[in-house]
Amino acid sequence: MAKLTVTTDGWVDRAGALRASVAPIEDAWLAAEPGDVLELQPGTYRRLTIRPSSRSPGSPPVTIEGGGVAVIGTAPVVGGSDTIYLQGGVRDLVLSGLVMEGASRAILKTQQPGGARKVVVQRCVMRGGQDTVWGDHGYFTGGYTYFGNEIHGIPKEHARYLHTRQGNHYFGGNDIRACGLTAYQEVARIHENGTPQPPARGVVTIEDETVIDVCLDGGSAYSFRGGCPGGDIFMNRVRVYLGSDPNAPASYRGKAAGAILIDQGTESQPGKGDGAHPGKYRLAQLRDVEVEIGTVSAPEGSARRPSLTIGNVETAVIESGRIVSVGGIEALDVKRTVDRFLIGRGVHVEGPVKYHGERWGNVDLFRTAHPECVA
Repeated sequence: MAKLTVTTDGWVDRAGALRASVAPIEDAWLAAEPGDVLELQPGTYRRLTIRPSSRSPGSPPVTIEGGGVAVIGTAPVVGGSDTIYLQGGVRDLVLSGLVMEGASRAILKTQQPGGARKVVVQRCVMRGGQDTVWGDHGYFTGGYTYFGNEIHGIPKEHARYLHTRQGNHYFGGNDIRACGLTAYQEVARIHENGTPQPPARGVVTIEDETVIDVCLDGGSAYSFRGGCPGGDIFMNRVRVYLGSDPNAPASYRGKAAGAILIDQGTESQPGKGDGAHPGKYRLAQLRDVEVEIGTVSAPEGSARRPSLTIGNVETAVIESGRIVSVGGIEALDVKRTVDRFLIGRGVHVEGPVKYHGERWGNVDLFRTAHPECVA
């Protein structure tokens, strides 16, 4: 393992020779050996296109280390560009300590087909610009680890939007704020842009995350839209607060917003894709999850969503946590497409509960009527 120094106009190779380059990070990445660390010096670097390397799959990853002082994304960004673009087939990569400035499409984009495998994104900052559509937009990712990052100000759509994941994903300790739509959305459609796609597979774990005032244009902060038959969802110690700040942007008012949505995506996009692959998630387990929908995001008379909606799951379990909704909309909606539902006695719910189409004024009435659902 070696540490290779990278500057905005060149890099130092393993022999100590300075190599001038207009694309120093990309060149050092391709030349690196398994386990090398590319140490970026302070400065602003041009947007990146990372290509697959010739290193053997499964080798120790190469780390691109920014130390919190290397900025990727020269402003102004050319229209239709991504800040960091991972070509299909990239694998064994760690992005660490980078400040990624907003592009006019995605800050981090993974290309289809091929996707990316065994990619780690850690301790990075993603800052959206006025035209940024996505924070992280990925296709066919597998073995994805994402922790300790900040994603702030993605005005158009999603902080993270993953299509057709092909393996286990872990998200931990991330802070997401002020996004147009979701903090996390996943789906696996039958077709994308006219091309048949496989179902998604694997387990997604999300824990120790804080989400504040996303869904500025509607949606649900976490949106699991299906296409992953037999897959599992684990959410631990997740905090979602929508509209809890009376000083939230005026554009927030009157928008439909929910905290967590697990259900089958049926919407079609002409010329792009159709509904998600059939089949239910195997398990959705929520532990110590706190969600709160305030009056700003759900004023009386507006289109609103329940704080927590669960459908398209064989078994759903809420072990502990706090679920709050105001203004008369349901705090919890468990759909008929959930085969088995369990809620812990200590789960605090403020607001009505809907279960298989039945509406209960509070959680105590629900628990009395459905003791088989009480864990």
